[in-house]
Amino acid sequence: MWRPGEHEPPSAVPAAAAAPAASPAKPAISSKLLGMKFMQRRQEADLRGRLRAEEAARADEARWSARAAAGGGAATRGGAVEQSVPGEPRVQLEAEAHAAAATSRAPASVAKALLAFRPARRSFGDFNPKTASALAAVREAQDTARAALDEAAAAAHAAAAVDPGGYDEGTVGDEEMAERYATLVGRKRATQPATELRAEKKRKAGAPEEL
Repeated sequence: MWRPGEHEPPSAVPAAAAAPAASPAKPAISSKLLGMKFMQRRQEADLRGRLRAEEAARADEARWSARAAAGGGAATRGGAVEQSVPGEPRVQLEAEAHAAAATSRAPASVAKALLAFRPARRSFGDFNPKTASALAAVREAQDTARAALDEAAAAAHAAAAVDPGGYDEGTVGDEEMAERYATLVGRKRATQPATELRAEKKRKAGAPEEL
């Protein structure tokens, strides 16, 4: 047992075992490994994919820009109006195109087409002021068109009540329906065989029928 003043006894653990061995450093990927064929093929495939995507995007942009320039600033892709002017909301272009297409129809058709219009973009929480203002204008125009259709329907109903003969095309009044039915019934009776007509007359007169 070691006592104070005496030499310290040697440690029971060897010095080599006391210090942990340093872990070997991870080998870095060498240039030879990076230059192998499968690595080169992968890099070339990625590069070709990026180049094809960029070329397709440029061709698509050039095509729609040319159509927009030829069509007066708005090109359509699959029926939807594309934005060709920077900063102009797409919903405004859609509304203008829809209104331009509807002006060539009758007034009632214009109102119905305006009511059927549904903008493709929305503004949630007023994060897009331009889109919100355009949507408000569309809603106001739809309200006006709905009111005009209601007024036209009320006027047509009032005119029909005053003049029963002035019904709309495609509708038939009660009196005309009765006249048509009487005409059809008379035509059917006229086309009956003569024997049936004689038998019917005898039944009405009370005479016995001939066998």
